[in-house]
Amino acid sequence: MGLSRAYDSPDSIYVRADTVFVAGTQISRWGENFRDIVDDIKLPFGGTRSTYRYEQLQKALAAHPEVKHMVGHSLEGAVILEAAKSRPDLKTTTYGAPVFDIVPKTLLEKAPNRFANRGDPVASFDSKAQSSVN
Repeated sequence: MGLSRAYDSPDSIYVRADTVFVAGTQISRWGENFRDIVDDIKLPFGGTRSTYRYEQLQKALAAHPEVKHMVGHSLEGAVILEAAKSRPDLKTTTYGAPVFDIVPKTLLEKAPNRFANRGDPVASFDSKAQSSVN
C-alpha cells in the first residue's frame, strides 16, 4: 500500500509513520518518464546521488526526522541503498533493486531485506535477494 501511494504521489515519495516509500521509474507519467529514464542510466555509473529521486528522498528525510525505515522499488531501490550509506541508522527494504552482489550469502550472514522476483532482469545480479515468483 505504501509503494502504491508513492507511485501516486507527485514526487514519487510517500511517508507514513516512520517509513518512507520510494517509487520506481515512472514510465507512464508524461514529463517524468524521460527524466527517470535518464536518471536510471546514471545508476550503473555511480551517479545515484545525482538523480532527481535521490534529491527528493533527501528532502523527505530532512522534513521527516521520524523516519527509521526506507522502502524502495525497482531502480529506486538503488536510491535508498545509496542513502543508507550515509544513514546507517535507517533500515532498508528493496523490491527488485538493481544490486550487483554475485557472492552468495553465507550461513552465518543475516539475509538483507532485499526481495526479487525470479527472472527479473533488474535484480538478476542480486544473489542475496530473497526470491519468489510473483
